[in-house]
Amino acid sequence: MALEDFLTNFIPNLPIEQYGIFYSLVLPFLIIFAVLFGALEFLHIFGRKVDLMLALVFTFLTLPTGAFTWFASILPTYGAIAAVGTFVALFIFGSLRFGFSRGKDIYKEHAPPADKLSDLYKKREKIFKKYEKAKEQGKDRTAMELAQDLEKIEREIRYWKEKMV
Repeated sequence: MALEDFLTNFIPNLPIEQYGIFYSLVLPFLIIFAVLFGALEFLHIFGRKVDLMLALVFTFLTLPTGAFTWFASILPTYGAIAAVGTFVALFIFGSLRFGFSRGKDIYKEHAPPADKLSDLYKKREKIFKKYEKAKEQGKDRTAMELAQDLEKIEREIRYWKEKMV
């Protein structure tokens, strides 16, 4: 009780009796600290240790202001709704991003043989140009590696041609 009396005298209008110390002091402190530290880290003005100290100092400076009281009264009532909303938004965004980025790879893995063959022909052309250039410059080792890559692609082309028939 002595701590609660001290806090209610130090931070006016803090609803400790209604929500308890965790919701009235700890969570607002963590939120303000996290926002300030994240902003400082994003800006890259100072080093990580300086950002940490500045965020702590400014968070402690907000203790006697109305910011803590505002966070302490808003957090318990709207915090759960905001958490669920944030989760749903991130889940939908993540699912869409995964679907669109991975969708191309899945399509290419299961694409019709004609699409695979056209991709392989383009790849063969690029590697063949690199092979000729390496031969002209006298880079025998590079040319040998490119020749091996060409052989692999030729095997793949034969495989996909057989699948088309």
